[in-house]
Amino acid sequence: MYLINVKRDSVSMGDDMNSPHEYTFKLDEHACLNNVFTYLAKKRYLPKVQGNGHSWDATFDNENVVHFIANQQTPEQSELLTLPISRFAGEGIVAVFFSYYSGNKQ
Repeated sequence: MYLINVKRDSVSMGDDMNSPHEYTFKLDEHACLNNVFTYLAKKRYLPKVQGNGHSWDATFDNENVVHFIANQQTPEQSELLTLPISRFAGEGIVAVFFSYYSGNKQ
């Protein structure tokens, strides 16, 4: 089993009041990145944000892996989603960070 440690940026000053936005769960050692996002989507981890043009990037071990558009709870399709989480595990822990972009990302 791997411990998945997830953190995300705040999306507003009000959201800052509830930070840090951390969530931890476990996945089987045979899981892939898509399993991480499927689990988080079921938990509605990413907050709903008003407006258009915002997005999220998910990084594993400082490597940008996938992109989320607006209020989507699942990422854009990518071959990287099939990578095993073991590739990003350090001492049994997989660190995931969601960076928030309030406008169109260039």
